[in-house]
Amino acid sequence: MSIKSQLKNLIHELSLQTYKKVSPDSFPAGWELASDIERICHHQQPRIIFDVGANIGQTGSYFHQKFPQADILCFEPIKETFAQLSQKFADNQRIRCFPIALGEQPSEKTIILNSNSQQNSLTDALNRPIDENQGQSTDKTEAITIDSLDNFCRDQGIDRIDLLKMDTEGDLLVSVWKRGLY
Repeated sequence: MSIKSQLKNLIHELSLQTYKKVSPDSFPAGWELASDIERICHHQQPRIIFDVGANIGQTGSYFHQKFPQADILCFEPIKETFAQLSQKFADNQRIRCFPIALGEQPSEKTIILNSNSQQNSLTDALNRPIDENQGQSTDKTEAITIDSLDNFCRDQGIDRIDLLKMDTEGDLLVSVWKRGLY
């Protein structure tokens, strides 16, 4: 991380801390995700957090820092990315990682891998190499496992998800809508 980025992050964090001390009850909406979540949840901290499309755990780390008592379940179906994710949280008992995607129905699907793992997609229109002019296309593919949200929750004994973060382009949204979690 560059010095400029580090300085920018430090200024942002100091601004957050100062604002919270000066005006803790009127923290502006949209300024910090964790504060918005606490406000929406009437200052109750989430107990079960799903990070669907976890990539290498950036959001899982953020949620763990902000909600240290929560159990965080991270889902990442791409083998290489999952290896980085699971290694990152190997010593953290509050964060569990699963090498699957969540969707409407259990299935297997082939995904085209892009050199930037954040651009991988299960959506048919997006499941293709990135524009070759960007130098990021690849001819690698990988078979991934998809489970339904209902099956996974039943198998894990989970009856409530307090926070569901989705960074995916797939049919999970349909599953969430059908389940009445919207």
